[in-house]
Amino acid sequence: MSVIDKLLKLYNVLDVEEKQEFLTVCSRNAKSDGVITDDDIRKASKAPIKGSVATYPSKGGKKPPFWVKEIKEIDDTKRGMFRIVGDWLYVNKPCSEKKLCVLGFKSNHTERKSYVIGFTDESEFEVENSKTGYKAYVHFKPMSREFDTFADVEKEAKIQLKML
Repeated sequence: MSVIDKLLKLYNVLDVEEKQEFLTVCSRNAKSDGVITDDDIRKASKAPIKGSVATYPSKGGKKPPFWVKEIKEIDDTKRGMFRIVGDWLYVNKPCSEKKLCVLGFKSNHTERKSYVIGFTDESEFEVENSKTGYKAYVHFKPMSREFDTFADVEKEAKIQLKML
């Protein structure tokens, strides 16, 4: 594995804010070392970006491009989605028991991830990721708006758990 591959692997682990800080520091160092000139920066900003980001998850994999987890309680000692205590669910079949759940759309790009809170249901509903346009047909009845961050999901889940 080359040094560049190792750096890219580390870069992919960073969150958005850390990536911005890392790139800012790298660009300052490159400019001060004389690796990049102002002319290079102007040329790069004018050049169009090649390629595009997929607007929906690929359909080649066996796993669906979303996940569903039951919300039994919130554990404040953990971080991220692991704060939600509950079982992983499959919502491709009708469920007679009404369970409070969160449905999360997977993505390699954090700005394209989204989450919806709802209940399992016997009927099939269409849930759409507004950022990508991807539609999932699942036995899950959304009862909230679409959330961008997991912190917003937690706040709404706490409210819903108090109502149950």
